Amino acid sequence: MLRNSNISLSSKVLQKLQENCPSFVISGTETDFFLPPSSDTHPISHKMVAVRTFTEPTTASKLKADVDSVLEVFIRDICSGLEDVRRESDSQSLSETNPPGSDPASVDSETIQLKSGRQTKFENVRNAASTGTRCECGEQAVQEKCVFCRLESHYLGYDISPQVCTSDLIQPSTQTKLYHKERLILSCGVLDVNKSPRVCCGWLMEVNVDNLVMVLSGIPDIRLLWSRDQRFKERFSGLEVNGLQDLGKEFMPFSLFPPTYIHDISFWITENMTEQQFFQDIYETTQGCVRDVWFVERYHDTEQDKVSYNYRMVYSSCDRPLSHIQTVQMQNLLRRKLLNCNFELK
Repeated sequence: MLRNSNISLSSKVLQKLQENCPSFVISGTETDFFLPPSSDTHPISHKMVAVRTFTEPTTASKLKADVDSVLEVFIRDICSGLEDVRRESDSQSLSETNPPGSDPASVDSETIQLKSGRQTKFENVRNAASTGTRCECGEQAVQEKCVFCRLESHYLGYDISPQVCTSDLIQPSTQTKLYHKERLILSCGVLDVNKSPRVCCGWLMEVNVDNLVMVLSGIPDIRLLWSRDQRFKERFSGLEVNGLQDLGKEFMPFSLFPPTYIHDISFWITENMTEQQFFQDIYETTQGCVRDVWFVERYHDTEQDKVSYNYRMVYSSCDRPLSHIQTVQMQNLLRRKLLNCNFELK
């Protein structure tokens, strides 16, 4: 029995492995503000993990065949009605194209701006705007380091240890991921015994429950999963527990053309700020009314050696029409919250 419900899902899985459980299924939530809240991403995700371990040494081919057979059953019984389902067997997932600590593309201009179009790879555009990543500051005093090392590195989370995820317990060379279009449904592979030394061998499968529900039900906006709208609840109230075939019906949006409002916000980067805190403040103050957050511009004031970031917030509710005054009030509330957190707004 797990006494502490606040520990991460990966920690719960490791705790079970250390207890020498031969096989188990466990569910929980993970919270991550590395990406901004939007219609595609939510900071809180629901996941289910299934693990099977073996007390006797088992060949790698036997383990791979075992996990592949479970994956085939999952695809046949749950995803049979879906199109555009693909497998990806690679050590790098789509979201790891530019992880924290990597070398983003170098740029020449002091002002980097997103020209136009929908921003689908937030972290890539944001990281590409940061200059100075190839500096040679080394062990210099803080006041002598470049602006990236002094301010932006901490703000972007490069000096923060990455959050350990359940999928990190899988050997990268054996990992298989199942996608529906660009949405990750499942990850599976052979357990990395170096990270769970009490386990002889075994395999792990992690299901992203939120994404699975969305692709099975044709839900286009992840914020609907958190909606209190009675119309959304009634859409699924009559489904049987084992009636997965009923989930193939396309979800009809409440409004085909919801009103959209755009507000920009920019601030100077200081040593006490983090982008994750900024995203968390957006999530807590806008009540799920932000459809997209775009990184627009990085400006470097070379005279004062200061850097500012500009973001564009697209307001549009998934279950009710918003008025312009409502979005202005939420934006002002966000600005006050950031000021209370010592953000230097422009």
